[in-house]
Amino acid sequence: MNRVLRTIERICFLTIVFFSIILAYAMFIEPNFLFRTTTIVWHTGLNVDYNIVLISDVHLGMPHLGQRTKILMSLIREDHPNLIIVAGDLSDSMTTNDKAVAYLEALAKIAPVVFVYGNHDFNAGFANPRYVRPLEEHGVHVLMNQWYIVDDNGTKICIYGLNYEVPKRPKVPKGCSIVISVIHDPEHVFYVVNESDLVLAGHTHGGQVRLPFLPPLYLPMAKKYWKYYYGLYKIDGHYLYVTEGVGESLAPIRFLCPPEVVKIELVK
Repeated sequence: MNRVLRTIERICFLTIVFFSIILAYAMFIEPNFLFRTTTIVWHTGLNVDYNIVLISDVHLGMPHLGQRTKILMSLIREDHPNLIIVAGDLSDSMTTNDKAVAYLEALAKIAPVVFVYGNHDFNAGFANPRYVRPLEEHGVHVLMNQWYIVDDNGTKICIYGLNYEVPKRPKVPKGCSIVISVIHDPEHVFYVVNESDLVLAGHTHGGQVRLPFLPPLYLPMAKKYWKYYYGLYKIDGHYLYVTEGVGESLAPIRFLCPPEVVKIELVK
C-alpha cells in the first residue's frame, strides 16, 4: 500500500513539474525570445524591387512585453523595409494609447507606416482624432477605407486599408500596378479579395496556443472562417496571408505559435 502511495505521489509530483515547465515556457520563453521570421518572395514583373514588413496584434497592454517590443523593433530595422504595415490591435486600453502612438512614431523613423485599426484599438478609443492627427504628422498613414499609393518610377503600388467597424469594398484607382489590401480580421476578406492581388490580415494570433497535429483550440471569429487562421491561402486566384501576430490576448501565453514578423519582397 505504501509503495502504491509513493508511486502516486511521484506521478503527481512529476506531472506538476512537467506542466510548470510548459507554462513557464509558454509565458516567458516562446513569446519573448523565439520570433518566427517569414519571408514571402513575390515575383511581380514590376519595374522596381520593394520590401514590406508586416506585423500585427502587438497588444501593448499585455504584461512582460518590453523585451519583445525591443526585439521586434530590431528585427524590423535589420530588414531595411521600404514600408511597414501594422494590421491592427496595437493598443488594448486607454492607458496604452499613448504607448501605441509612440511605438508607431518610432516605426515611422525606420520607414513609412500604414496602420489599420483592429477591434481592440476601437475598444480602447485609439481611433479618436486626438491620436490620429499626431500620427499622420510623423509619417504614419492611418487608413479607414482609404488608399496609400506608392509611385516609384511609374510603378504604382496601391495599398487599401479596410475599416474594421465599417468595412467597404474598395474602388481601385486607375493605373495600379499591384493592389495590396490590409484588413485586421480574416472574416472581412471577401470585402477586398476580388479587387486585390494580396490581402494581409492578423487578428487570429495563429490560435496562440496550438497542440501538435491538432487545429487551434480557439479563434476569435466565426467557425466558417477558422480555415484562415494562419499562413498563405489562395482564394479565386488571389492571395490572403494571415500572420500569427506578435502579442497575446485573454492570457499572456503562446505555445507552438511564436510571435511573427513577415517580410514581403516584391521583386522584378
